[in-house]
Amino acid sequence: MLRRIGVHLAGRDLVEVRNYPFIGVSDIDALGLDASDSRRHAMTLANPLSDELPLMRTTLLPSVFGALARNISRGFADSALFEIASVVAPSKDQPSTGVTNPPRPSVSARPSQKDLDAIEKLIPAQPLHCAVVSGQHVWSDAIEIVLTLASELGVQLVVNSAAVAPWHAGRCAQFVLDGTVIGHAGELTPRVIEAFSLPKRTVALEINLDAVLTRANTVPSAPQIWTFPVAKEDIALVVGDAVAAQDVLNVVREAAGDLLEDIKLFDVYQGAQVAQGHKSLAFALRFRAQDRTLSAEEVAAARLAGIAAAEKAFGATLRG
Repeated sequence: MLRRIGVHLAGRDLVEVRNYPFIGVSDIDALGLDASDSRRHAMTLANPLSDELPLMRTTLLPSVFGALARNISRGFADSALFEIASVVAPSKDQPSTGVTNPPRPSVSARPSQKDLDAIEKLIPAQPLHCAVVSGQHVWSDAIEIVLTLASELGVQLVVNSAAVAPWHAGRCAQFVLDGTVIGHAGELTPRVIEAFSLPKRTVALEINLDAVLTRANTVPSAPQIWTFPVAKEDIALVVGDAVAAQDVLNVVREAAGDLLEDIKLFDVYQGAQVAQGHKSLAFALRFRAQDRTLSAEEVAAARLAGIAAAEKAFGATLRG
């Protein structure tokens, strides 16, 4: 399964890297994390390889940021990297500096169940994560990488807008699976980009891969191929800032009906051409029938049905 994921990411022109699982306090500070952010609660090594890297990483982001900066400094300006590795995520009740008096079972006999349970409670969770960083992609590409990977694994994610460090508040998406946030993607803030010596408008993503793999199809499926031509349409809908793009996408998809083969969000615009407190969501729509070539009237009717549903549900207006 991991090979399948690696091949998929490599097919998106990403190069795999492997990093040491250690980070420094300065790395966490550079991400701009809130004091209450769980990623600040990192395990401290008793005997670190370097005094500058005393922590077990709770996120892969500082590692891949550093790898990208080194590659660029050595002439590989078009690098786009990914890493798949475990992070160490202690719970709130697990001390970050270790245990004063850990259980010490005898080596001459099997440990008691009590000792085994006590030891297990001391071991922090170590979920498998996947992180990507690129100076060659735009923020919507980072979101698309996650969605295509999830689709490859047969997993349906819900996408919402988010404001989470180290991402730009207006260009960040969170991914939800079974009601739980499992990752984020988008454009990094200028402050983070400067702190890690990254290219302007660098994008990144990080997801909990273990959470995705628990729902993944272990047997890959081949896409269906139809002989009839596809009809492509783009629409841009203006909605309030609080409206989630995924909610709009879902409404349009349902209203457009069975002729809508695919719909993807490819741009979010907030600027002078849109009223304050609003944003423009641009979607690419693909229409196709399995048994005939669609007429222009059929495509137009399905497109208008999607627009009308978004207008009714969210007060959306079609941007000219």
